[in-house]
Amino acid sequence: MMLGLLTPLAVEAARQDEARTKLAASLGRPPRFEEIRELLDRENLAAAGRPPEPISPADHARIDALEAAMLSGAAPAVDLPLVHRWTPGLYIREIFMPAGTLLTSKIHKTEHPYVVTKGRVSVYIPGVGVEELAAGHFGITKPGTRRVLYIHEDTTWITFHPNADDEGDLAVIEQRLIEPHLLPDGSSAYARYADLLGELPEGFLP
Repeated sequence: MMLGLLTPLAVEAARQDEARTKLAASLGRPPRFEEIRELLDRENLAAAGRPPEPISPADHARIDALEAAMLSGAAPAVDLPLVHRWTPGLYIREIFMPAGTLLTSKIHKTEHPYVVTKGRVSVYIPGVGVEELAAGHFGITKPGTRRVLYIHEDTTWITFHPNADDEGDLAVIEQRLIEPHLLPDGSSAYARYADLLGELPEGFLP
């Protein structure tokens, strides 16, 4: 008679195999050991209900410097079309990001799920590292997350936000979802982006 019990070592080996398969599908190549370990560490933190380490002032300063360079006018601003949808108790936001675009996100206040429904994108999150995501990827955004993204293929990214009072005013929704942040010179990156673009798309909530 055989007992269907897994030792902790066997469980860990199974998790590593699963992580290896997941990363290989995402990266399009065999993952390195440190990439597998990083994914497992993130899953352990998520299972324990612990968010990633807060972004340090130095990391914010590096992304601020990148944003300032991006907003210098040396390269054309790219329009990132948005679609907003509401269902009872839920706000759903879809953004389209064309291939070849480098962009940054705002700082998220809330924990919420997202899904990449199309394309391929490299995402850098301070304290987490670089991760390549492809169509079909499902993830959870943690409070305090700020991303740098490079779009390899035309990409559609959808986020889902609790909206218990069915708020429909996008300005109010932004206040609830986005942490205010200014560049060192006191300007808003997204106001400067609007100037480069000509006007900010309605309801632009990166």
